Amino acid sequence: MEERQSSVNCEATSKTNHKLEATYYDDAGFFSKVFFLWIRFWVYNVHHGLFEARTLHPLPRADRISYWQPIFSKHISDGLLRLEKAQHDKAVNSGDATKPYSIITVRALFLTFGWNVGILLLATAIMNVINVGMSIVLKIILDTIASKGKSFAMIVLYVLAIAIIELSLSIMEQHVTFYNCRMEALMEATISITLFQHGMCHRRAYSSATDGCSVMEGCKGVVHSWPCEDSGCSSNPLKCPARRHQNKELSPSMYTHLMLDTYAMMAIVEAMLIGIKFITTLIASFVTIRVQLGAAILPTLLVVSLVVLITVFLEIANGCVYMHSMQSKDYRYAQAADTVGNIDVIRGMGIDDTCYNAMHDSRCDELSVLMTRVILQAFNGSTMKTLSSIIFLIILLDYINDVKSTVDYTSFDVGAPITLLFIVSRITKATENLPKSVKVIMEATTSIKRVEAFIRRCSPNYYFGSGAKTSNSIASVEHPTKRHSTGISGDTVVMYKGATFAWIESREEILNPSERRHPILRDVDFEVKRGDIKIITGNQGCG
Repeated sequence: MEERQSSVNCEATSKTNHKLEATYYDDAGFFSKVFFLWIRFWVYNVHHGLFEARTLHPLPRADRISYWQPIFSKHISDGLLRLEKAQHDKAVNSGDATKPYSIITVRALFLTFGWNVGILLLATAIMNVINVGMSIVLKIILDTIASKGKSFAMIVLYVLAIAIIELSLSIMEQHVTFYNCRMEALMEATISITLFQHGMCHRRAYSSATDGCSVMEGCKGVVHSWPCEDSGCSSNPLKCPARRHQNKELSPSMYTHLMLDTYAMMAIVEAMLIGIKFITTLIASFVTIRVQLGAAILPTLLVVSLVVLITVFLEIANGCVYMHSMQSKDYRYAQAADTVGNIDVIRGMGIDDTCYNAMHDSRCDELSVLMTRVILQAFNGSTMKTLSSIIFLIILLDYINDVKSTVDYTSFDVGAPITLLFIVSRITKATENLPKSVKVIMEATTSIKRVEAFIRRCSPNYYFGSGAKTSNSIASVEHPTKRHSTGISGDTVVMYKGATFAWIESREEILNPSERRHPILRDVDFEVKRGDIKIITGNQGCG
């Protein structure tokens, strides 16, 4: 019965879909894009409930992640290479030292999406100036109606002008919202993929190629003696793959970086749009009130400035609480990763309750700051709700005092109070989401600091693809020559003679080796020939 009903629904869906032609955004005409006519088919598919994944609208050609993500990844890797060069110049006391970029992630975001975000901000500013400027047309209509020699034709023309402008602004606002959603989806995917890409471990055999010199000049040895006789490796130890081999797992904080920090960094675009909307609306409103109505704007400006300062102060405190909340999440994820990854060992040792209490305490610590954030947000929201009433009362009382001070009461401006109501309504609408904007900016600042600290410990993995191919080709050419010159037999696969191994955690330890750091292994003699099997045992298992 269920299969029969499903087949009937699918047939009904296919018949209805044939009535609507599938129109794609990139292939749609001008009017179809302006009035969103192309979206009808896809809205029906989504709301109907019976559709396949391939029937969803693909990303527009301008939003291809395969195009934008390599650009953003390259800017991140270029910043990391510049940071490594600056650290190397500082270690060797170079006179003309390279200066690293202050914030690598912000620079990469600006170079990748700066032009697109600039278009959004400009369109938002133009819309808000025109929106507030509608009050001038409204006042002209009211003055025309109140005048003795009023012309109904002019009134109709003004009303039609307002209707056309409002319709144009509404369509433009929908396009700005649509473009903003596209930008947010693109930025979120690009940032998350790049963070995961740079958090992976790779053997560093490509730095010499990225510095502009020939790949044959850099060190390409997997294991060799140190100090190395190769001039390319000895000049900069960061180019040595034997010392730059990474063997680390993805940290548990990668989950918060991909899910929470990425969203916060993406949402800053919407926060900037809200801020631009608030600033442009406020400036245009004050100018209109002062020029057209002659009312004083200083008291209102002082009240708005005071409320904005209070909002910023509260959101700064909220940002500090958010930082503590994110650190608590990282700690909880780390505890969960250790517990789940070693669940068999934990059960065998009988310490289930200890691990459960550790995860429970980390969760309680994360929830302890939730009430503080809720209280701050509620107080901030109520403050902004009362701001509109305060602004309206101040402007209206000032206007009433001006009317009372005039000698001729017959010259009362009828359109002034209605114009004031219109302007105050625009200011109120612009200030509704101001606390959200400040909150998002503070959360984005916190996330940028966290991501910046994470990305500075990573390698510029954007260049790994070309570097890996070059390394394989060079290794196939160099290794046979070295075997004949050193007397190593042809059936030798791995050979260590008097080798010493040490654990290097960061770039600083490579550039500034400490004599107090003891090697983990000394004088290791090891050889594996073809057809041999050797087992190495240790406290982490065997291999």
